[in-house]
Amino acid sequence: MSEENRTKLNAVAITALVVVAGVVLYNMGLLDEVVNLLRGVHEPVLIESNQDFLTQGWPGNGTTTNPYVISGITVNPVENKPCIDIRNTTASFTIKDCYLISNFYRPAIRMNAVQNALVQNCFISITKGKGIEAVNVSNSNFIKNSISGFVNTSSEVVKITSADGIYGFRGFNNEFSDNRLSNLYQHGIRLSHMDHCTVANNMISNSRIGVFLYNGWYCDIEDNEIFNSGHGGSLAIGNNGIEIYAGAFLSVRNNLIHHNAGYGIQTSAWRSAITNNTIHDNELGGIFSEGSSFISITGCIVANNGGDGVAFKGWSYYHAGNCIIETSYIHHNVGSGIYFYCVDDGEVHDNRIEFNGEWGIYMLECLNTTESNNVFDSNTLGDVSP
Repeated sequence: MSEENRTKLNAVAITALVVVAGVVLYNMGLLDEVVNLLRGVHEPVLIESNQDFLTQGWPGNGTTTNPYVISGITVNPVENKPCIDIRNTTASFTIKDCYLISNFYRPAIRMNAVQNALVQNCFISITKGKGIEAVNVSNSNFIKNSISGFVNTSSEVVKITSADGIYGFRGFNNEFSDNRLSNLYQHGIRLSHMDHCTVANNMISNSRIGVFLYNGWYCDIEDNEIFNSGHGGSLAIGNNGIEIYAGAFLSVRNNLIHHNAGYGIQTSAWRSAITNNTIHDNELGGIFSEGSSFISITGCIVANNGGDGVAFKGWSYYHAGNCIIETSYIHHNVGSGIYFYCVDDGEVHDNRIEFNGEWGIYMLECLNTTESNNVFDSNTLGDVSP
């Protein structure tokens, strides 16, 4: 027998053995279990102490140079259980290259009171619940994950049924970067009472709000692309690319924010900087700041938004103050290029403001707010309101 024929015969024999084995396993009711084993399908993981990593056999020793590693597993949803649940640990650990499905209103990954965690390169599919929930987490990184919600197209109205892609509550020194988040009923990334955190290089689309930060201090939101917030069929119009409520000493820079149903950026933070962002084609307006003081907007491009390009508003009983808009290009917005109401001690200087549907700069009930060295062209109602 020639070598070529021998090779063909061996291939046929191996194929026949695989088919026979498959039939036998199917008849014994074991085929699904074997397939799951080959795919790395795993029961939900519950870690409640450092010792559990060791007892369950996860590789590593829990140091920063040799963390425990949970990798390459697939976990299907089980009622009332997260796919991976880690609590009350001080050991370093990594979750990577996992395929997880969130259902039954439980997060795919839940962490509470942990530190030195890395969640990387995981694919998370959400039908109900959150992708990642991190509570009381510090010194941790969430990078290069893909988190996607479930879109129900069975009815005439498209309905997105998932909740938050990433939810963080009470944390310190965490990074959320290079993630892809889409089709989320609530927020792409929602952080509350998190300090010294970074949200960077994420792509977030088709959520209710792209990034929501509540009462964060010393946080950076940078180099993200956020679009189609509020455009999910059943989702209400009026949802923002970035929304910041309270907090201080924040930096929002180098983001591309476009085609959202609300504002590109809405903020009520203090002592913060909005720098070098490109904000265009948002339905309610470009940047909206209410009740904020000591806010600077520098080097931004704000164009083709449905309302005002940049709006600062205080209240008649409490004025905002010390707001600066400088070296920005603000053009082709439906409302005014810049709108100030009840803002004291503000400065608008060295901007290019043109082709806006109302005033170039509109000011009402503002004390000691000045404009200088701005370039105007073809604003419908005029350059500066009387």
